Amino acid sequence: MPLYLGTTGNLTALPPPLRGVQATAEPMLGEHRTLGGGRAIDYTGQPRRTYSLAWRALTDAQYAILEAFHTQGRGPFLMLPQDVPWNYFTPNAASGSDVLAGVAGFSVAGAGESLASVMPSGYQPVHGLRVVEWSLPASPAGGVLAAETLPGAAGLPLAVSASVRSTRAVELRLAGTWLTATGGTGTFAGAAATVAAAWTRLSFTGTFPAGAAWAAVMIKATPSTVTAATVVAVDALRADLSATAGPWRPGRGVPRVSITSLTDTYPWADLHDAEMTLAEVG
Repeated sequence: MPLYLGTTGNLTALPPPLRGVQATAEPMLGEHRTLGGGRAIDYTGQPRRTYSLAWRALTDAQYAILEAFHTQGRGPFLMLPQDVPWNYFTPNAASGSDVLAGVAGFSVAGAGESLASVMPSGYQPVHGLRVVEWSLPASPAGGVLAAETLPGAAGLPLAVSASVRSTRAVELRLAGTWLTATGGTGTFAGAAATVAAAWTRLSFTGTFPAGAAWAAVMIKATPSTVTAATVVAVDALRADLSATAGPWRPGRGVPRVSITSLTDTYPWADLHDAEMTLAEVG
């Protein structure tokens, strides 16, 4: 399982760890004693994870990569495991606004367009209780709903999917822009679909091109198909570093981690067994 660690535009492939990535979710909480002798627990936010990685029989050159991260920075770094069943959208974006009951992770800029987190009546969300409703005027000048921007590196696969429905039949597609540290380096787009009252799954699969460090993900409407004021509902977004789009699962976001320990043993001459612990920060 390839795993990348580093900063935006400067991700380094680590040696594949044994057993993949072990992640322990630790709730952010405070425990209090009451005057009556009871106990109360306050939860202060989303859980943070501690990641454990292990390697066996690394060469000196392979271990030097781990040691350089541990001694020359410690983080915070982006951590991107590839081909694991993670959803790299943040929890709120992935859930269609269930987590925060707001539109964090989404934006529109077109004249007359707006976004709202709603508990719909007359239809059911794909998951949870809420969706993001995107209101469009007839023949919109923009017709672009910007979702989140996802980090990556040249050659990494990307699969994105989202569920949409509309009060009127309109043509929609997943699309976006490949970004470098200084600007765009090309665009991408999935297949267009005519979307009406039934939930429809949009998808895109591709590969980060040379020089790309980010993928800015969007849902685009074909303006000529929006013949009257229309409301598009968006739910159940997923992003994978994989060649295929998997079924929806809750969003995790892109972990930002700091290295808290690196253990090295020497079972044989010039070979290393190593263990690294990384704590999610932020």
